[in-house]
Amino acid sequence: MNDGYRSKLLRWITFLSGLYFFLEFLLPVTALQKIGVAPYHDMITKGFITVGAMSIGLGIVNLLLVHGTKIAFRRKGWINSTALLMGMVLAMVFASLEWRGGALVADGVREISVLGQFAQRIHADEVAKREGVPPLEERMRLLKEATISKLSTLRADVADEPDTPARRGIMTKIDEVGVLLQPLPTETGAILTALQRIATLLSETGALFGSILREKEQVGTAKKVHDFLYNGLFTSLGAAMFSLLSVYIGAAAFRAFRVRSFESFLMMGAAVLVMLGQTPYGLMISDALPHIRLWLLEVPNSAAFRAIKIGASVAALVMAFRMWLSIESESFARDRE
Repeated sequence: MNDGYRSKLLRWITFLSGLYFFLEFLLPVTALQKIGVAPYHDMITKGFITVGAMSIGLGIVNLLLVHGTKIAFRRKGWINSTALLMGMVLAMVFASLEWRGGALVADGVREISVLGQFAQRIHADEVAKREGVPPLEERMRLLKEATISKLSTLRADVADEPDTPARRGIMTKIDEVGVLLQPLPTETGAILTALQRIATLLSETGALFGSILREKEQVGTAKKVHDFLYNGLFTSLGAAMFSLLSVYIGAAAFRAFRVRSFESFLMMGAAVLVMLGQTPYGLMISDALPHIRLWLLEVPNSAAFRAIKIGASVAALVMAFRMWLSIESESFARDRE
C-alpha cells in the first residue's frame, strides 16, 4: 500500500471513529438499539482503549530509540539519558513485582471467599427451593471436602507466622468451621443455620488472611525498593524542580508587579490585599482584610478563571474538530513536503 492510500485510509478511520462516538453521545439508547450498535458498544470501547494503551508501548520504544542513540554514540547529555532509562527500567520492574505481590494476595483471599460464596449460594438455593441444582447432601459434601482441604492448607501456612491477633483469629475460626462440618448436620434447618455461620466465618477468615499477606507484602524487598524509587527519588526530585521554578516565578512576579500602568496598579493592589488578608498581620491592620481577600478570590478571580476555561474549552473543541477531520495531519504533511 503506497503512502497516498494509507493516508486516506487513516483519515477515514479517524473520521468514522470520531463520528461514532459523536453520535453515541448525542443519540438516545433506543436509537442505538434500533441501529443494532448498542450490544457492541462495550466491545468497541474496549477496542479503542486497547489501541490507546498501545501508545504507552510506542512511547517506551521512542524513549529507547532517542536516548539509546545518545548513549550508543556518547552524544551530549548521554549521562542524563542513561539515568532516565535506568530509572524507567527499575521503576517498571519493581512496579511489576509489587503488582504481582498484590495479585498473589488477592488470589490467596479469593480461594477462601469463593468457599464462603458457595455456602451462601447453597443456602439461598435451598431457601428458594430452586430446581435443577444438585441435591443438598451432595453439595454439602463437596463444600465440606473443599473447605477442610483449604483450611488445612491455611493452617499450615499461618503456623509459622508471628503470634498476632490476626493469626489467633484465623486459628479460632478454622476450629469453629471444623466443629460445624464434623459431623454434618442432618436436619434441613440445622444445615441452613450452619451454612450461614460457615459463610460468615470463611469471609472473616479471608479478611484476616488478607491482612497477614498484605503486612508481609509491605515489608518485602520489592515494596521497599519501589517506595524508595518513588518517595525517595521521584518525589524529592520533583520537589527540587518546583523549588527551582519558584525562583523564576518570583522574578516574573516582581517584573509583573511593577506599577507602570493602571492595570499593573490594580494587579499589585489586589495581590497586596490578598497577601495581607491571608496572614495574621492583616488583622492588626483591619478586620475587613480577610473578607476583602475572600471577595477578591471568589468574585473577580473566579470570573477571570471561568473566562480562561471557556476560552481553553473552545480552543480544545476546535483542535478536536481539526484532528477529527484530519486537518492537522494535512498541515503536517505540507510541512514535511
